[in-house]
Amino acid sequence: MKISELIRENTENLIDTMKKAEAASYRNTSCEYRVYIDSEGECGYEEWVAGDGGWFEFTDPYYDRYYIHTFNKQYYDIVRDWWLADDDDELDEDDDELDEDDDELDEDDREAIMEEAIEAAINSSEALYGYEEIIEYAIRDAIEAEREAEEENERDW
Repeated sequence: MKISELIRENTENLIDTMKKAEAASYRNTSCEYRVYIDSEGECGYEEWVAGDGGWFEFTDPYYDRYYIHTFNKQYYDIVRDWWLADDDDELDEDDDELDEDDDELDEDDREAIMEEAIEAAINSSEALYGYEEIIEYAIRDAIEAEREAEEENERDW
């Protein structure tokens, strides 16, 4: 089966996998998460150190992975952005600096805010639209790659 067909058939699974990978990238900002669909139609993601150019080599000539998207939130703190995003009185009027207690969240508060922020980020209509756009781009890219492979095979004959 062609990879473009596999992507179409597994769009819902790919979107769920992208949500999981993006959530993981918010939780662990030192890593990047590469979402793929393999030649058997299985969807998943790999965790790599952010910026690592490595890849897996597979010994089975009939198995391959087609990478859909990479999520990398290196240097991004969703808790800080979420916590301060809607707070109108976050700045002191006197010196335009953050209040001391804004930066001093205990670990339980930080975890709760992080989970709420991640849930909101990956389930927003903007994120869903983004995931759908990623899928459409992957389908177009796969079709182009399949077309090029067919043209190369025809030339080899």
